[in-house]
Amino acid sequence: MDQQRKPDEDRVKQIRRLMSEGGDRAVEKRFGPEATSSEEYKEAQRRNEQQMPHRQPEKVAVEQDTPASSPSASG
Repeated sequence: MDQQRKPDEDRVKQIRRLMSEGGDRAVEKRFGPEATSSEEYKEAQRRNEQQMPHRQPEKVAVEQDTPASSPSASG
């Protein structure tokens, strides 16, 4: 029988939380380096991508330095 193991739901939730707090390093620190190749990690990653679908990098407007206009001396 070719049956896939269902990921542990509690562990998926923990991994998602750790990923949001500290990324892969936080997951590895808590569960060990093999955790990032687990089914739970893959499921957590899939759910995170579903929650925030393909976000484009935000464009940051850069203000250009313009010389302050000095009041002209007219008198």
